[in-house]
Amino acid sequence: MASEIVQWIAVGGKRKEVKGKNRARHAMKLVNILNLPHEEMQESLRKAAVTDGFLSPAFRRKIWPRLLRVEVDDSWTSSSLVKRDHREKKQVELDVVRSMLYTDMRKRTREHRLAELSTVIDTILATNPDLHYYQGFNDVCSVAILVMGSDSTALPVAERLAKYHFREAMNKSMFAVQQALHLLMNIIKRRDRKLYECLSECEVDPIFALSWILTWFAHDLKSLDKIERLYDFFLASHPLMSLYFSASLLCWQRQQLLPSKGDYSMIHSVMQTLPSDLPLEQLIHDAHRMFQTIPPDSVLAGASLECQRVFTSQSMWIAYPYRFADDTRAVQEQRPSTWKLVRRFVRGSWPLSSMHMLSSLWTRGSLAAAVAIVVKQLPWIIRSLSKEEAGWGGHTVGVL
Repeated sequence: MASEIVQWIAVGGKRKEVKGKNRARHAMKLVNILNLPHEEMQESLRKAAVTDGFLSPAFRRKIWPRLLRVEVDDSWTSSSLVKRDHREKKQVELDVVRSMLYTDMRKRTREHRLAELSTVIDTILATNPDLHYYQGFNDVCSVAILVMGSDSTALPVAERLAKYHFREAMNKSMFAVQQALHLLMNIIKRRDRKLYECLSECEVDPIFALSWILTWFAHDLKSLDKIERLYDFFLASHPLMSLYFSASLLCWQRQQLLPSKGDYSMIHSVMQTLPSDLPLEQLIHDAHRMFQTIPPDSVLAGASLECQRVFTSQSMWIAYPYRFADDTRAVQEQRPSTWKLVRRFVRGSWPLSSMHMLSSLWTRGSLAAAVAIVVKQLPWIIRSLSKEEAGWGGHTVGVL
């Protein structure tokens, strides 16, 4: 275990993030998972997302891009991002000011983060004119920025989410989202008939769960740690998993909801504010089990014809697992360009072994670049190779 923690610290992790026996054991597990072949790694990450999550932002910066199969380049700067006008810029500006209120950060830090948030949203909308902004997407992008660390590293993650997981919400109409909320009631009906009858008796509209679905609870929870934990779960799950978690949450609150006996105002007050003591792990496990026993196909079978017309094979809520390879921006092997390899190695922050890096340059025909690097970085290479011989320097842990 000690050697695995050394590996983690060597790629930028912090010792305090694996403090404690259980966390250290889970950290070791995550490091091992990141060294697995791609398909096996994806499956193992999905399981880890259900059991304990990804522990810390440092781990998430490695894992989230892997799950989404995007390339994150930490050498980019904010000035390299494209920030252009788009049709919804004014609404974005209004929503950005109201963002990141759940975090305890200094005023100057928050101002900087809000500027980054504006840049990310504007860039996504300007470069993807088929996407339409909705109120709540600012919360999704906020989480991406706070976890990934900057606007440049958050952009690929946020854009991927916009084009896949939240694609139905970014259509011109929110009709598909409205139909998805009715599926939530169908799930509750299958899981807890008595609770369903209680909600139906007072004609509760599932619109109360709109922000839950549109922001993955980022708008409603006040704890960033809990929000990040939920994002771990949702990123590694079926895109409708937020509906199952919402159903699990309502079932957990049934003791407060059932005594209302049709009193809409009482039910509305219970749903309006989420308690701070949510048993998050319990709800995640319950939602996962519910998904297995009541899969989306069976829920859709009992839905209205109008709903079934929305949830076709073309819907991003149904076309899962996603074929990210069809997106020209996706990186199948997450292999960087030649000049990125050169730039990173010269900086001395290359996360792969030096021999692996030189091999990558050689196979790209960049003989001159490889020779130049060897000459310039010979002392560093010798130290790197000596670390590899010590048994901890040759693992592919970082995301390129």
